[in-house]
Amino acid sequence: MNIIGKFLAALCALTWAWASRGQEVPVPLLPRAPFSPGERAVYDIHYGLVSAGRAYFTIGDSLVVIKGRPYYSLSVVGTTLPIWDWFYKVRDYYTSIADTHTLRPLYARRKIYEGGYQTIERIFFHWKKGYLQINDTLRVATRRMIYDLVSVVYLGRRTDFSRLTPGQEYPIHIVLDGEILRVGAQYIDTGTVRIRGTTYPCYIVKPKLVPGRVFKEQDDMTVYISRDERQVVLRIESAIFVGYIQADLMEYHPGRRR
Repeated sequence: MNIIGKFLAALCALTWAWASRGQEVPVPLLPRAPFSPGERAVYDIHYGLVSAGRAYFTIGDSLVVIKGRPYYSLSVVGTTLPIWDWFYKVRDYYTSIADTHTLRPLYARRKIYEGGYQTIERIFFHWKKGYLQINDTLRVATRRMIYDLVSVVYLGRRTDFSRLTPGQEYPIHIVLDGEILRVGAQYIDTGTVRIRGTTYPCYIVKPKLVPGRVFKEQDDMTVYISRDERQVVLRIESAIFVGYIQADLMEYHPGRRR
């Protein structure tokens, strides 16, 4: 899995369902989305003290209307810094068209370039027919709660953390590399995180990862989400097989007034 995919996989585990008597129950969501069209967040991705790349999360300036329903146009771009391109160049592009109310995706696309390796993956979500179509060659039967990596990031940000209990765990199903994966997360508690000399109140979440794919252990990642009206991801930190990686929010531009 690539560097941006790692962080999306962590972000995607922030919400949607938790375990209750063996069943999946919807996580309480905020009545209004804490984000809006035009929002942009930029992250510095670094190994130790070495800055290696950038990740850009953007919501399109205008909603997309399809058959009378409004959708967000969501995108994530991940790149290595130019100084490292000679060593291992990364240009990853993710897009998702997601319903503004449910955030359930209608279409998702990944275009990957990493060190000479290239691939494109397109996913069409046929909810009424009950399947996903991947690259015109693979058809996968769906569960009701399946999201692509980008749309579920924003679903996670809409979680009403004030209604979760510290220590509570919850599963989630995502589609990744042609597979339906069951991952999850644990809400730890409220706390603070210090970034670039400023301390922010936050919610702390530990995604339950898939050991062996990228991460050493199931609990190797921690995510910090701002405890304010925007609920922006402030920091992601993790131990991986090749060391320690961290992503910090370095720029944030709110969208148009909600």
